[in-house]
Amino acid sequence: KMEDDRNGGYSFVDEVPKELNCPICICVVREAYQSTCCGALYCDRPCLTKLESISNKCALCREELDCFEDKACNRRVRSLAVKCDRELSKWTGELGQLENHQCKAFAKCDRKYCQWTGELWQLQQHQWNDCDSAMLDCKGCCDKIRRDKFEVHIEHRCNGRTYTCVHCKTEGTYQFIVGKHVHTCEVACEDCHLVVRRKELTGHKASCPKQVVSCKYKYMVKCFLKCAREKMEEHEKSHNINDIIKMEQFTYYKMCEKEW
Repeated sequence: KMEDDRNGGYSFVDEVPKELNCPICICVVREAYQSTCCGALYCDRPCLTKLESISNKCALCREELDCFEDKACNRRVRSLAVKCDRELSKWTGELGQLENHQCKAFAKCDRKYCQWTGELWQLQQHQWNDCDSAMLDCKGCCDKIRRDKFEVHIEHRCNGRTYTCVHCKTEGTYQFIVGKHVHTCEVACEDCHLVVRRKELTGHKASCPKQVVSCKYKYMVKCFLKCAREKMEEHEKSHNINDIIKMEQFTYYKMCEKEW
């Protein structure tokens, strides 16, 4: 790996002559510029640009820096023999041909769980448009979701998706409707049609005058009448209190017999 770094990331077939190394980055010179003072070779960017901004003096002889583009050196560097370092590739050729070769080289997606393989030029398009393991940004909740689960997330799991309250039909984000909206949601009572807050509906139904209820003495005196709560109070008063007392005593004795 250290050798690859010294060679600018390329895998050369033969050892690279030392005179082709840039004295700034100690790598094979790229886009070579030659100094007029001692013939030192520099990479155009960022090495030469950095040297000019710091001292504008040659790194080897310390003379005033004056450089020109060395086309002969560039041709020599591009003609150096290299080999492709991609998996399963046995290609060797000139450095100038490497970029064109690598576009057709074997490649595989390095994302977790993705099994895609193909040519290198197809890799970027696959990762941008087709890879199921790609992480997409959800605009609703700002989470990162895998592409193969993104549609399900948007429709059923995203806290920022549009959601309609089933009680009052108010629209908002899912997080708002199931959270803060509970305290302001208003619904109408099915019996008296009075509009109350949903969290108070249960308490209202316990005392709603229009709610249909059964006679509380239905098992004691066999009364199976059902009517609105506001009318049930008068009905329950119409029962003979003595009959009710006798039934309560009879029920009490039956319970005692079971315990004995």
